[in-house]
Amino acid sequence: MTFIGEACPTPSRTGVEHQVELRQQRQERLNRAGNPTRLRCVLDEAALHRLVGGPEVMREQLEHLIELSEKPNINIRVVPFAAGAHAGSKSAFSLLRFPENLNTDAVYLENERGAVWLERPADIEHYTTVFDLMSSRALDASASMELVASLASSL
Repeated sequence: MTFIGEACPTPSRTGVEHQVELRQQRQERLNRAGNPTRLRCVLDEAALHRLVGGPEVMREQLEHLIELSEKPNINIRVVPFAAGAHAGSKSAFSLLRFPENLNTDAVYLENERGAVWLERPADIEHYTTVFDLMSSRALDASASMELVASLASSL
């Protein structure tokens, strides 16, 4: 709850609690039995260095990423600082893919005042290209988790 509360200049307790609840519900989908949601995540290394909640909380968060990466439905990779500027440097986004029969792929962009959903094919194609370019600059999963473990142990 720390990040959500600190990242908003005028947080309301109920608003922060609602955001935390939504995130927890999304996380539960990664753990459901039978057919868990698949997650492919590419993080900029800068996100791993931002100390949120103090060293102990940050270490726990980094260790949690390592635990998640061990699940077969989750792939977490890091674009290292050494990669320089990359296509995803401008802003964070989530590219959501659904079964073909649903035909509802979308891009989710959070911002200061809420969120925006993009569903136009051209937008999905653009963000798919950005994701692919980021992926091409990222460390492989094993090297990514070595980096995360190194950062966790330094806290």
